[in-house]
Amino acid sequence: MIKIAFFIVILISMIIPQTFAEQYLVPGWIKNNAGWWADGLIDDSSFVSGIQWLIANEIIYVPPTVSEKSETSVPIWVKNTAGWWYEDEISDLEFLNAIQYLVKIGIISTGSSNDYFTNSNAWSTFDFGTYGIGNNPEGYRGAVSDGKYLYFVPYQNGIGRHGEVLRYDTTSNFESLNAWSAFDPGGSGLGSNFNGYQGGIFDGRYVYFVPLMNNIAFHGEVLRYDTTANFQSAESWSTFDAGANGVGNDPVGYAGAIFDGRYVYFTPWKDSTGDYHGEVLRYDTKFQE
Repeated sequence: MIKIAFFIVILISMIIPQTFAEQYLVPGWIKNNAGWWADGLIDDSSFVSGIQWLIANEIIYVPPTVSEKSETSVPIWVKNTAGWWYEDEISDLEFLNAIQYLVKIGIISTGSSNDYFTNSNAWSTFDFGTYGIGNNPEGYRGAVSDGKYLYFVPYQNGIGRHGEVLRYDTTSNFESLNAWSAFDPGGSGLGSNFNGYQGGIFDGRYVYFVPLMNNIAFHGEVLRYDTTANFQSAESWSTFDAGANGVGNDPVGYAGAIFDGRYVYFTPWKDSTGDYHGEVLRYDTKFQE
């Protein structure tokens, strides 16, 4: 059966031109979604919705494709293809061919004539704090996704700067208490005074929280979480203060970050004197001594 499915993938790749795959590669971090889907950690609907969003936002490219028929279920060979791609057993092109097939059979839509932005029924809210989740999870500045979970970046609650990270499982009901959790690494004795972050970035395994200002001053203590480990275990978290370890001049006070596939760049804002600065901080995720 596997051989037949693989033959189908190869056949489709012969039909679709090769040129687009050479120009449009799939970001590696999307492989986590494919792996989770292949392993049954997220359902078909969640995976399809995620891919459709990536196409709509031009993060991945699928050539213009006309839906030839309307199917209601994802063929098993497409799910197998996602798993093989996650394991690096097939190329980006073969994965994209499988996604394009979902467009052809109407599972994925690359566009919509309906816009429900102004329809109140399309909107909803959920205040996790009122249900006793966490200690005092309020006041966040930004959020970052690892493909399954959303991590809200802690900045300041009603008491002061804080470091209580809030997490939401996007594969679960938005209004379900079980979909939400919170963890304060500092409350477990980790780091020095890492409170007050703005923005975050995901490199395919780790989530980095960008240091801005704690209860004392602008700071540079980067907080990092290993998404392969237990969210509520202090051992899953680590911190590093570049300036305190002799890196740069005064690398503190950052307001955002970006990942280019190897390096994480932190966007400078204000230094320890409160003046604006331009000292970009960079971390090599593939560094080896």
